Amino acid sequence: MSDASPCLGWTFLQDGTDPTPVGDFVVTSVLRPRGMDAAAFADSAGLQAEEVQSLLHGESRVSPEIADALARFSDLPARSWLSLQTIHDNVRAARNLPRIPDWREIVRLG
Repeated sequence: MSDASPCLGWTFLQDGTDPTPVGDFVVTSVLRPRGMDAAAFADSAGLQAEEVQSLLHGESRVSPEIADALARFSDLPARSWLSLQTIHDNVRAARNLPRIPDWREIVRLG
């Protein structure tokens, strides 16, 4: 059992795995259960097919418009889709930060 914090982003940082791209989550939780492909979802949701394809391929982020559309096709509200995107972005950005030494290391070095 992991001793990582229950915070989703922190868990990703602790175990070294990549956060699941939001597009992958859209495929598994929205499109597949409804038997839809990206084009059918885009058409039903009133979105551009290119916009949806870009999200599914990890080339773009969840916009408020896409979040609203996803909310209509899922059990998650729009703010949750935006939060998933923010978590993904923050975890990826945190990987590029320099490591901050633990206070015990600083005392030992000091």
